[in-house]
Amino acid sequence: MPRTSETGHAKNVANLETLISFCNGYGATYNPAKEALSIVKLKQLQTEANDCLLQTKRAKTNFDNATNARQEAFKGLKPLATK
Repeated sequence: MPRTSETGHAKNVANLETLISFCNGYGATYNPAKEALSIVKLKQLQTEANDCLLQTKRAKTNFDNATNARQEAFKGLKPLATK
């Protein structure tokens, strides 16, 4: 049976959310030495990552709409060009 695994940026953002929930579970005992690993900084990183994913989805949708419009505009060109 073939294996399937989820990969990509969306999965990484979801894993970051899981990490934050684990860290919150430790409560006051979670006290990292690096400031970048604090709960506040991790939540900021998650917010930025979610914003980036949203912008990427919007850009992909705009690209797909432009591509579809272009294909529709040139749909009848091939029969004319071969004559």
